[in-house]
Amino acid sequence: MDEPSANTQSLPAGTRLEEFVIERVLGSGGFGITYLARDTALGRQVVIKENLPVQFCFRDTHSLTVSPRHSHGEDAENFLWSLENFSKEAAMLASLDHPGIVKVLRSFEAFGTAYFVMPFVEGVALDELMKQHEGKPFTEVELRRLLELLLPALGHLHERGIYHRDIKPGNILISNDGVPALIDFGSARQQLSERSMTVIESPGYTPFEQQQSRGNVGPWSDLYALGGTLVKALTGEAPPKAMDRAVGDSWIPLAQRVDLSARYSTGFLAGIDRSLAFRTEERWQKAEEWLATLQGKFSAEMPAPEPERTQRTKASPLPARFPGEKSNPLLWIIAGCVVLGLGVWAMIGSSGKVEDASVQRERAAEQQRLAEVATVRAARAEERAARAEQEQQALHAHAKAKEEAAAKAEQERLAATAAKAEQQRLAEAAAKAEQQRVAGAAAKLEQQRLAEAAAKAEQQRVAGAAAKMEQERLAATAAMEEKQRVAGAAAKLEQQRLAEAAAKLEQKRVVAAAKASGRFFTMGSTKDEVLAIQGTPDSIIGTSFSYGYSSVNFQGDKVSSWSNISKNLKVQLAPAP
Repeated sequence: MDEPSANTQSLPAGTRLEEFVIERVLGSGGFGITYLARDTALGRQVVIKENLPVQFCFRDTHSLTVSPRHSHGEDAENFLWSLENFSKEAAMLASLDHPGIVKVLRSFEAFGTAYFVMPFVEGVALDELMKQHEGKPFTEVELRRLLELLLPALGHLHERGIYHRDIKPGNILISNDGVPALIDFGSARQQLSERSMTVIESPGYTPFEQQQSRGNVGPWSDLYALGGTLVKALTGEAPPKAMDRAVGDSWIPLAQRVDLSARYSTGFLAGIDRSLAFRTEERWQKAEEWLATLQGKFSAEMPAPEPERTQRTKASPLPARFPGEKSNPLLWIIAGCVVLGLGVWAMIGSSGKVEDASVQRERAAEQQRLAEVATVRAARAEERAARAEQEQQALHAHAKAKEEAAAKAEQERLAATAAKAEQQRLAEAAAKAEQQRVAGAAAKLEQQRLAEAAAKAEQQRVAGAAAKMEQERLAATAAMEEKQRVAGAAAKLEQQRLAEAAAKLEQKRVVAAAKASGRFFTMGSTKDEVLAIQGTPDSIIGTSFSYGYSSVNFQGDKVSSWSNISKNLKVQLAPAP
């Protein structure tokens, strides 16, 4: 199965992670993807790094969830291990506080993997800056200033037992203010590669010990990578791969190259050469050592600035040129002697006359000076040749030792592979035994479940029969109570009917008596009927009303008495009981 590319596995623009919204991809590799995002809560741009080792996992393009390529086995274990180390790296970076190191603001998990957030620094990576220079090397002033800012940052890391492990031009960010910062630490990736027995290398920058499973990694490893970065800035090319230098190292130290000696001071080049020594014990052991040597030799060995580079340096994002830089006087002395000697010989050839004593003395003195210069240069050449021979012999001895170490490492690897295979066999046997045990336990549990289900069904049947009997009993009781309620209601209705009939008879008796007196005008027997005949009353007081000279009293809703004042007739009936 082919491994998917990290570029095709990135989150699409507009994806929301917590309070952040993805804008675009800044970079990607085999172990993760870096995004430019916007913090919607604070209204600023940030950089988000995502843990995505495509060797062990993949992203579902529909759900965007990241999962191990295999749910069981090494892929699943390595992916979980990568999550743990990614979170540890985030916590480590969050604890650092140095202007030369980009700090982590926070970390979180989403879509099945882990992320951490860093501030977005406007600037350009050193490798991009090299491209903008169109192959022209940087000045010593620029590179010294770069070193003076990066070495303290590395010292800050190394004091805490932390190593970057992936310093190269692409991982050095130069801000718009000219301040370099280290980004994209390779510590977690290196540990993951060691766990999965894969090799991670940035050719020309990764030292040999970092490619070994138990290599002697230390501050000198990061300083080797920093030296390789400076070589790229000086020559336009990275040093050869460390593995190629193990046998028959053809690397020529920078201080021995004539083209570089004419442009850079010997001390500066020698410092870079020391950082790139193949043997770890021959390199700078601490960043502070290199920095102290660099600053101590700066004023005495700085070469003259190049006229054609002066204008370009002003526009460079690298730190500004140091004041008081000096040129190398030896080159100018040699050049002056050569010109003077040629002039003397030209004068002799053109005149053809015998020079006087003073001219002869000057010519002899000049020739003597030239001879002394030639002698010094020859001695230096012999010294360099002897040193190169010694280094070559040391490299041959080192190469032999490396071959023996490589053979031993291969034996250890084979032994480790055999041990791992044995562990897998034992693990499979144990897993098979566990499966059988689990199957037996499952069968026993199934029998228990069936027995419990049968018992429960019987209980439900008995309970159902009992419930049915109870329902029948309750229904009979409810029917009896309903009969009693109906009988009571009927009796009550009968009482009300009899009472209403008696009241009606009494009313009729009163009306009949009034009519018999011949002094009663017709009106209704209820309140509504009286109001309909008499019209709107002038007043209503209690259970009576008056209209003109007439008044009517009620008992409840029925007429209880009335009077007609206009006829001087008043009939007062006793109220109903």
